[in-house]
Amino acid sequence: MVALDRSIIAGAESDEKGGATISKKLPDIDLGQLEELAHIQCTQEEAAAVLGISQPTLNRRLKQKEYREAWEHGRARGRSSLRRRQWEKNSDTMLIWLGKQYLGQRDRPELEGDARSAALEYLKLQKGET
Repeated sequence: MVALDRSIIAGAESDEKGGATISKKLPDIDLGQLEELAHIQCTQEEAAAVLGISQPTLNRRLKQKEYREAWEHGRARGRSSLRRRQWEKNSDTMLIWLGKQYLGQRDRPELEGDARSAALEYLKLQKGET
């Protein structure tokens, strides 16, 4: 095995046995920007591109508690914002599609008996029907 010359490895550190190890410092990521990207439901690939880092680097960062919490908080804020918009304007086709994509909503709820009739009654009230 060939020994590494420490002088040719930029940023090399010594391990316990005196050998050279290469350590890479992960780039700084603005937590606020990360949260906002998650808020608008960016994919991790899109967020990495905006942040100027690779997707594997973003994945490594998301394993750290503060970055994971920022990402999850942003995603949750985005879902609640979408749900709020649906309440304000529940007939817009795009909002319905987004609800299906991000909120797991479906066209036909699978409700039984009293729950189904209560849901239908609620929808009639929302539409102004009596």
